[in-house]
Amino acid sequence: MDLSGIIGIVNNAALLLALALLYDTLSLSPRYDKSPLRQIAAGIVLGAVGIAIMLNPWNFGHGIMFDTRSVLLCIAGFFFGTVPVALAALMTAAMRIFIGGAGVWTGVAIIVGSGAIGLAWRHLRRDRQKDPSIVELYLLGLVVHVVMLVCMLSLPWEIADEVLWQITLPVMLIYPLTTAVLGNLMVHRGRRNQMEAALRKSEEKFRNLFQHHAAAKLLIDAETGKIAEANYAVEKFYGWSAKELRKRKIHDINTLPPDRIASEMDSARTQKRTHFEFRHRIADGSIKNVDVYSSSIDIDGKEYLHSIINDATDRKQAEDTLREREKFLQSILETTPDGFWAVDRKGVLTEVNDAYCIMSGYGRDEIVGMSISELDALESPEETADHLQQIMSNGSEVFETRHRRKDGSIFPVEISATYLDEHGGKFVCFSRDLTLRKQQEEQVVLLGHMLDAAPAAIMIHDLKGHLFYANEVAFALHGYESKAEFLALNLYELIFSESEKPVAAYFDGVAKKGENRLETFHYRKDGSTFPLEIMAKSIEWDGKPAILNIGSDITERKKAQEAIAHSYDLMQYIIEHANSAVAVHDRDLKYIYVSKRYLDEYKLKERDIIGKHHYEVFPDLPQKWRDVHQKALKGEILRAERDPYPREDGTVEWTRWECRPWHESDGSIGGFIVYTEVITDRVLTEEALRESEEYQRAIIEASPVAIISLTPDGFVRSWNTAAEQRRFCQQIDDPQRSPASCWHFPASRRSSPSHWMSTKPLRACSRCCAA
Repeated sequence: MDLSGIIGIVNNAALLLALALLYDTLSLSPRYDKSPLRQIAAGIVLGAVGIAIMLNPWNFGHGIMFDTRSVLLCIAGFFFGTVPVALAALMTAAMRIFIGGAGVWTGVAIIVGSGAIGLAWRHLRRDRQKDPSIVELYLLGLVVHVVMLVCMLSLPWEIADEVLWQITLPVMLIYPLTTAVLGNLMVHRGRRNQMEAALRKSEEKFRNLFQHHAAAKLLIDAETGKIAEANYAVEKFYGWSAKELRKRKIHDINTLPPDRIASEMDSARTQKRTHFEFRHRIADGSIKNVDVYSSSIDIDGKEYLHSIINDATDRKQAEDTLREREKFLQSILETTPDGFWAVDRKGVLTEVNDAYCIMSGYGRDEIVGMSISELDALESPEETADHLQQIMSNGSEVFETRHRRKDGSIFPVEISATYLDEHGGKFVCFSRDLTLRKQQEEQVVLLGHMLDAAPAAIMIHDLKGHLFYANEVAFALHGYESKAEFLALNLYELIFSESEKPVAAYFDGVAKKGENRLETFHYRKDGSTFPLEIMAKSIEWDGKPAILNIGSDITERKKAQEAIAHSYDLMQYIIEHANSAVAVHDRDLKYIYVSKRYLDEYKLKERDIIGKHHYEVFPDLPQKWRDVHQKALKGEILRAERDPYPREDGTVEWTRWECRPWHESDGSIGGFIVYTEVITDRVLTEEALRESEEYQRAIIEASPVAIISLTPDGFVRSWNTAAEQRRFCQQIDDPQRSPASCWHFPASRRSSPSHWMSTKPLRACSRCCAA
């Protein structure tokens, strides 16, 4: 065999791989899938593989070539059927004609013969549903390739003889074996397809059972808790779609802590438990009680928990109701302050609660089994037996007796006994210790004496004002001597007419809040009125709603309040009309009072500054003032008569102020008071006057006329430079005054010009001065 033979063997291997790939790619069972589209697709792919093989042939020469298309076509006819093999034969025959050569028609005959033999073998088999054995496939290969060798005789004899001599042995050795191997591969693939189809059918069956089952079912990853699958009943029960559920874990639904969930999942995986009671969260946020039946299953080598969920809400509610009822009844017996005990028909205690054990001083183990006659201190055993018979006849009875404690002491009890004719008959008894009630009755009498002696007026009345009770202070305060006469009144007859509406609202408040407080006026018997402070509380009187009033005469307090109010108003008036603006600060420099003048002078009319920090109101306050405030808080008193206060806008205010601390009742400094008077106008006026005087002085000084200022007594007060250069005499007409004298002005003046200056011409002294 030369190199061409080796290439043919390689082509056979390529054919096997190509056909196997084709088979897997199409995922087609050639004997069972009759879909026309798939049949056509298979034929085209088979033809393409045949053409590929023909493009890499074993070229014998003389236009004769050998390849493995005969294997391909016979297998195609046997496994794929008529349509695929016909398309493949048509495509490969066309390719052979296109290639041409001396052996073209021999090649076409081999193509047609190979496909036809494979197709005939497919239809002529006895058991078409049975998979062919490898021997049968080998025989198919022998037949096909014997026919192929026979077809070679259609060549010219010289060529045919040479071809048959060289190819017979390799063809008959390799091609039937290749046919058997490839056919066997197709058989195994077909069997796998059948198994997969059966598995898909089974999965679909069980999926339908899973999805359409009336019970809610979940498939949960046993390791992670992730929900792998959910059926329609689960969607309806939880309110989430299956898609949403597959994004969740069981931890998102189960209300148990994660560690508890993991523990329960382990129990289900190991089958320690298969039934669980959980509380699951549903889509609307509510919680439902569920019964879960869970078991471990294996799918594709992965462990899952198959869980069936049943709504246990109704059952749990019923169980909880029953359990709560039993617990409620038991708690009544165990927690009631009354003693409870059960007695059989012989008078022997069979059951007792803690209250009676405490009441009698016996332990439960001690008292169970005792006879009633051992506890009753008044009746003898015979009388107790007769009494039991009497209760049996009547069905029930309530009576008072006295019982004996373990320490021998006696205490009064009230017994309520009922006979139940069941379980052989028994008495159910409740006993109430009357010791406290007897003591309370005594205390009520004592309390009555205390209320009568109380310094406040105490009254009890119903919601319509009818009086039930009044102590002595109440009717004495209202000017009545007889309690009966006072109790015959209605409360509204005592209330001053102008107070009736507030009082009605006050009683409504008592009804709503249970208590209230009010100041009102009441009438005395003589018609006069007096102020009364009342504290009322809602109570029960003989089982009916009532109101307890405790009243105090506040006449003196009212007078004191009026005096304080008058003093406050007077102080307020004085402060408001004082020349100084007043501001009072606490230790935190917050305003607690300001006068109207303060608001006006500091342009704060429109602002509510009470409670605000001083530096919040005046953020531009200089450090000097801040230091003053700190010194005042330490007890210093500081003041200034003329103090500039530059504002943020560049203007300057002049103030006269005083800052002094004020003290609490315990002597500690509570803050400081600032008295301020804005004197800006006065300062500006003084400055203007000073400037005017300076101006006048300059004019007088520069005048060429002698100007002299005299006092009312005739003394020279001031003069200008011109006056220093002359002498003047003054004629004194008044005989009481000294004679006129000469005025001489020294070079240096002793005083400044005054506000009043005379320019009246004076006559010069004739004796010593020239005119």
